[in-house]
Amino acid sequence: MPSPKRAPRRFFVLVTLRLLSPFLPRHGPVLMLSKTFCIKLGTLKQPAEAATMQFVAKHTSISIPRVYCAFERKGCKYMLMERMQGHILRNGWLERSAESKEKILAQIKTMTDQMRRILCGSLFDSYEGGNEKAPEANRLVEWHNRYCGKPVFTHGDLNTMNIMVQGDDVYWEYTSAWHVNPYDEFWREDVDKFLEPHLEELDMERVRRRFFGDF
Repeated sequence: MPSPKRAPRRFFVLVTLRLLSPFLPRHGPVLMLSKTFCIKLGTLKQPAEAATMQFVAKHTSISIPRVYCAFERKGCKYMLMERMQGHILRNGWLERSAESKEKILAQIKTMTDQMRRILCGSLFDSYEGGNEKAPEANRLVEWHNRYCGKPVFTHGDLNTMNIMVQGDDVYWEYTSAWHVNPYDEFWREDVDKFLEPHLEELDMERVRRRFFGDF
């Protein structure tokens, strides 16, 4: 298998998928090329996800898989990235000792705290310049500002299937983490151990989901 460092990366991805896709192990949308490389593909958000991963890697010390390239071609999106060793946290969580769980949850808390400390930029760019042409939008923002704190950077889907561990080391928010995957009901018991509880917001999230669905 040629190294992506020696060939144009997009070409490498497309040729590899054409020739080897039927023979590669796959976990959901991710094809495992080797012990060090994998390709994530689909139709949703790979380029945006890649940019977010690179942003987090630049501004924190969180272990983020290295992204080699991300692009779209004919309606399909591709991301060539580093394959992290380990397994998803969900596997064996209930069998872990209290000491092991405490160590892992402490690391997750440190990671979420780092993301929340990233300085937040403006919600508007210099081209748009704000909501002067839509005063009703300003009213909506002001209403939310009475109840919401300052926006922070966080992980919107922090469930045990999105956290990689090797031993007791974590590799890779409150309402999104608490509203867990249907197979992750046990995770609710531990969310408060690494995220500050926001019970009123959680209640509002329940209401939102009742009327508007999960997303």
